[in-house]
Amino acid sequence: MACGWDDIAGCLVEPLFEFVAGMFNAVIEPLLDAIKGLMIKVPSLYPFYGAWSRIRYLLLVLVGIVLLYAGIQFMVSGHDPAKRTKAKTWLQNTILLLILIQLSFWLYQLVLDVSGALTNLVVNPSVLDKFLLDPDSLGDLALELFLTIPYVLLLLITVLLFTARIAFVALGLLLFPIALFLYLIPPLQGWGRMLLSILGVILLVPFLSGLILLGGAALLKLDFVAHFDILVMIITFLLMDISV
Repeated sequence: MACGWDDIAGCLVEPLFEFVAGMFNAVIEPLLDAIKGLMIKVPSLYPFYGAWSRIRYLLLVLVGIVLLYAGIQFMVSGHDPAKRTKAKTWLQNTILLLILIQLSFWLYQLVLDVSGALTNLVVNPSVLDKFLLDPDSLGDLALELFLTIPYVLLLLITVLLFTARIAFVALGLLLFPIALFLYLIPPLQGWGRMLLSILGVILLVPFLSGLILLGGAALLKLDFVAHFDILVMIITFLLMDISV
């Protein structure tokens, strides 16, 4: 900025603040890159194929028992329409369950791949650049430097949460066929629905977090938030952490 005698103090101090802000950005930028990498990362599920296969085998045995029970119920239902309808529903669900359990590994991988691809579309470098320190005035510099340490700590927490999420993704593969089994057995449907909902959140949370990040970046473009953009950054990542 142009310096005059009236603002000589500001001209001398501002480069120092910009230098300090640059040092903080040297820490913030790798953290942002790490967060993006974890958000779009699609972990390999094949190391867990053996464990999934054993769970599948056990569930198929249980499905066979349910299928036998449903078949017997259908045959002994006689001319009772209610019993025949109930037995027919059990048979249909059991056959569908056989197919879904067999395909559960690849269905889970497909949802994971789609979530990663969608997140990669949403979270791009131009979005992440909005979350670097970019002060416009001495007052902005003071506020940003005051809140930078909490901001960096929040970014570290975000990295840890998304790292933990990858472990839950692997666990989710083992729970997915169990959730399908519970959902398609009428007395256990509530438990299956709850478990499927939890797994859906785990799989799609990077995309949802990407939308939050995109919304925060859009807010940072607005003139009226220019003097407190660090607060918008912090709120954005707080919302992301809550979603995780």
